[in-house]
Amino acid sequence: MRNLHSTMPLRACLLCTFLLAAGTGCLISGTKVFSFLIGDLIVTGGGFDSVTIDMTNDETYNDHKDGIGVIDRVGFTSDVANNSGQEALLSVYFSTQSGLSDPPKQATPIFLDVAIPAAGRTISYDESLDMLLNFDQLQEAIKGGVVTFYATANGAVSLTLNDLTMIVTFTVGL
Repeated sequence: MRNLHSTMPLRACLLCTFLLAAGTGCLISGTKVFSFLIGDLIVTGGGFDSVTIDMTNDETYNDHKDGIGVIDRVGFTSDVANNSGQEALLSVYFSTQSGLSDPPKQATPIFLDVAIPAAGRTISYDESLDMLLNFDQLQEAIKGGVVTFYATANGAVSLTLNDLTMIVTFTVGL
């Protein structure tokens, strides 16, 4: 039979610690991960395709948007089809404004000159973390809830970014 009196001081200590943390306003935090399917982008050389995502339509984002303390990571995945059969360079920009007429001058780059072989390629989450530019600005845009992505390629090429997905890891107070 277990001696309940021997565990009593431990239970009392744990209860006091919890009450002290709660009473002084300490937050217990947790990490959340959510994915946004941005969709398909069809990119032609010299032109831009854009898509706006509204994260305020996402249940996970809405449940935690007021408690987002830190956006820890932002990564992307996509299967890029090269419809032209020649090597290409892909660039992706973002802005909190849609309808920009000159994204390289008006928006912020997140990927510049990503090599796309003639056969196409997959961009993995881990690879995107290494290529990502301007994380601080992207973090602020995500906290705002609405982001527009703009993509372009060099030369006379045609690319399709299939199932472009943004994966965000953030810390929230519970």
